[in-house]
Amino acid sequence: LDAAGDVEARGRIESEATEFAVDLARRLEAAGVALPDAVARFISARQPLLEELGRVARRRHLEADRLTAIFVDASAVLDRLLVAFVAAHEAARPASVIAPSR
Repeated sequence: LDAAGDVEARGRIESEATEFAVDLARRLEAAGVALPDAVARFISARQPLLEELGRVARRRHLEADRLTAIFVDASAVLDRLLVAFVAAHEAARPASVIAPSR
């Protein structure tokens, strides 16, 4: 919330989050966690983050339109992180495991 108006800070924070998501995906793949299970873990971590955003917004008495914008922005970031997560998990999979294209 505090970086909302700072494009540079938002970019840096999202970049750091992407690095974390990619690293997590690689570690889960290396541990033998299948992609559907890895995605389920990623998604389960999403809800507490959104709930915390709501709590912070209520404490700061944000207007409904501002809160909506925050949730839309946060959801978009989380969607981009999920795409990076899936790509990293698939890229970390050994070539012999990758299913052929049809």
